[in-house]
Amino acid sequence: WLGEPKNMATNLTEGAPLTSSHISIIVTNESGEPLMDVVGALLYNNELIAKGLSNERGELVIDFENVANSSSIDLYLNKAQYYQKKIDLYYESDDGEGAPSIDYQIISTDSSYLYTFVSSESNYNWIEINEAGTNLNLTDDSVKPDLDLGFVTPFYYYGEPYTKLTVCSNGWVSFEPCLKAEGSSNACNPLPYFYNNSIGHTIGPYAMIAPFFDDLDDNEGNEPFNVYFWTNNQDSVIIEWHEVAQRKTDQFCSDSYCEKETFQLILDNSSATGSDNGKIIFQYKEIYDIDDLENHGATVGVEAPDKNSGTQYLFNYSYHANADTLKNELAIRFSDSCGGEIPASWCDCDGNV
Repeated sequence: WLGEPKNMATNLTEGAPLTSSHISIIVTNESGEPLMDVVGALLYNNELIAKGLSNERGELVIDFENVANSSSIDLYLNKAQYYQKKIDLYYESDDGEGAPSIDYQIISTDSSYLYTFVSSESNYNWIEINEAGTNLNLTDDSVKPDLDLGFVTPFYYYGEPYTKLTVCSNGWVSFEPCLKAEGSSNACNPLPYFYNNSIGHTIGPYAMIAPFFDDLDDNEGNEPFNVYFWTNNQDSVIIEWHEVAQRKTDQFCSDSYCEKETFQLILDNSSATGSDNGKIIFQYKEIYDIDDLENHGATVGVEAPDKNSGTQYLFNYSYHANADTLKNELAIRFSDSCGGEIPASWCDCDGNV
């Protein structure tokens, strides 16, 4: 746990008498907002006799039978990120009233964005910022949260506006670095994820941009660790990982040679109007995909804020069908290829499923 679980509330009081063979309640958080997917379990004589699931309005109905009159029964409520709630009830008798019918609908996003990329050496245009930018003074497995982009208008990413960025030493940035929070009271706990997974994986930062997500620097060697941040305070931001050793090479670097990574991420908001998604550019001055200790190399690509979609350029030494192999002096530009939202049932801009 990185934060304290919250409490659930119901309109059912402790020891309440039941005069029918069903339970119908509303489950909310402490602020009175309905909670979906609360599991209700009803126990009689320490045995599970019935259960139910709350819908998007917090409605939870549990129908039961074969309970003797004048009996005690226990209702347990469970939901991720919440304390378990136990309510002792007293079943008097059944008045014959039937359990109400409720609907349960899965809430899904009905539209999204499709990012595509163009990779080439001809578009490579390295912009050195190791003197003009700010050294974030990152160390092994560390993050620098809430860096102000300084843009005149927010940078839109998957249709969401952002003004701040978190940079990780391990080759990724995030617009939403925290574990997905419910409610404003949750503390932000950014994690310096070093174990890279595929894009679309449940583990990892939300709203992630990964120019080269890998375990960079293992803190066993003496090599310097420099990551720079630069903004023109208008429409461009550059983050540069400068001559960073991987954990596989850090402790083995010598004065004569060491395989070090130098790459940068550019956020370009210069052509965005209104809520247009900004442009994302990866550039590689010197790159080595050599971390095979977990046998899954580096991760390169972009991932949606809800982690339900993304565009994976590279993972586990496997490239997208249209991708160039990572090499020195390569540039990759990601953009919203459809110019706006597309229905979630589509797979491309033309509506093909």
